Amino acid sequence: MELDRRSVGRHGTRLRRTALITGVSEVRLNWVTPQAAQAAREQAVALARQVKTPVVFAYDDGTEGFDRKNLSLPADQDGLISAVADANPNTIVVLNTGSSITMPWLSKVKAVLDMYYPGENGAEATAGLLYGDVNPSGKLTQTFPASESVTPVAGVPLRYPGVDNQENYSEGIYVGYRWYDKERAAPLFPFGYGLSYTSFAYRHLTVRQSHGALTVSFTLKNTGTRDGAEVAQVYIGASPGTTEPQAVRSLGGYQKVHLRAGQSTTVRIRVDAQQLKYWNTSSHSWVLGTGNRDVWVGSSSRTLPLHGSVGVTR
Repeated sequence: MELDRRSVGRHGTRLRRTALITGVSEVRLNWVTPQAAQAAREQAVALARQVKTPVVFAYDDGTEGFDRKNLSLPADQDGLISAVADANPNTIVVLNTGSSITMPWLSKVKAVLDMYYPGENGAEATAGLLYGDVNPSGKLTQTFPASESVTPVAGVPLRYPGVDNQENYSEGIYVGYRWYDKERAAPLFPFGYGLSYTSFAYRHLTVRQSHGALTVSFTLKNTGTRDGAEVAQVYIGASPGTTEPQAVRSLGGYQKVHLRAGQSTTVRIRVDAQQLKYWNTSSHSWVLGTGNRDVWVGSSSRTLPLHGSVGVTR
């Protein structure tokens, strides 16, 4: 399930404390002066003008037990990225972040590679992707909002940051991409989004119901010049047979498919019967949502080139 609250983690400061234990405790305080920070930025901008492709590595400070105060990168990394991109439009940004962020510089840069927190082999993995030795095939597990003012919790203090140390999860079923679809809000990047060094085409959708579940079949083709993998996603529309709250569309299933350049294959994704049910607040039970249900297939919650329907019966 996608949760679109501000994930745990607090922006750090530029203040570092080092304790030296030599019988008598000492505390040493270090900080970066504004003059030193400005000099470092000017050096980065000067280097950006001299190279073909600048790469800026950006991060956030994510720790358990603290909420992020906003969705911006800490310190003045947004300003640094923007300044480097102004100096060289071929700038690539590599993100080591634990959750969604805002990207006021997005239109200026050539590409963004989100590595999240990649762990011990993160440097090797990042280099392989940047140099094209490996074809990226990851997808976003959450929606990236276009701004902090357009999220499921924006403008509702009880949802975030809470009132009197209490938060009220009042979104109901409309969390993550379900909220964005309901409100027709355009995200920065939708749930399930992710580019590749190749391209894929979706064709020939068929849907059938059997033993309560759905089988969604379609043709997937690698239309580019690189071998790669695509995560195909199936979304199911609401049932016309109930007035209970339902998502405009909800993820019913997905499958990662590896294809050589030019190769095509038939993909079959099973949508379990539970994914077709809704919670009946009167009977306090899961009930199958019958009737004509829309079915979409594509590469993200907002890129759905295939659309069909199926009659769901008990």
